[in-house]
Amino acid sequence: MPTFLRIKLVKSTVAQTPRNRATVAALGLRKIRQEVDHEDTPTIQGMIQHVRHMLEVTPIAEGDVRPRRRQKVAAYRKQQGSAPKAEKAAPKAKAEPKPVKAEAKSPTVEKAAPAKSTTKKDAEPTAKRAPAAKPAAKPAAKAPAKKSQEKKK
Repeated sequence: MPTFLRIKLVKSTVAQTPRNRATVAALGLRKIRQEVDHEDTPTIQGMIQHVRHMLEVTPIAEGDVRPRRRQKVAAYRKQQGSAPKAEKAAPKAKAEPKPVKAEAKSPTVEKAAPAKSTTKKDAEPTAKRAPAAKPAAKPAAKAPAKKSQEKKK
């Protein structure tokens, strides 16, 4: 008989690392004080250990496990006697392509030459620009300003 854990988020994920936020989301928790039930597996234990400072974990018996939304909907439909949503119809078989007839070569009809592509590679090279003039020589460095001798007195 598997054991289950009730996991409750007690601390916000706002100031946490993205890795911690992703772990909490993977556990199915989105809001503070939200609780989820999970089977006690090594994977879930590792996730809990990773974000243990944000969670409150309590073991629960199998009979106390809350059904998930999908399970609730399925149970409701079963109780009402309605069939589940119809599955998508099987895709229609694709029509087989028509066989290509061999073209009879007639001596009077000639095929036109294929059009030339006008991509950049095929286009004529543009005129080269004149080389840019070298920048003017940098001005000579200014001499450091002399400190006035009057401040020493």
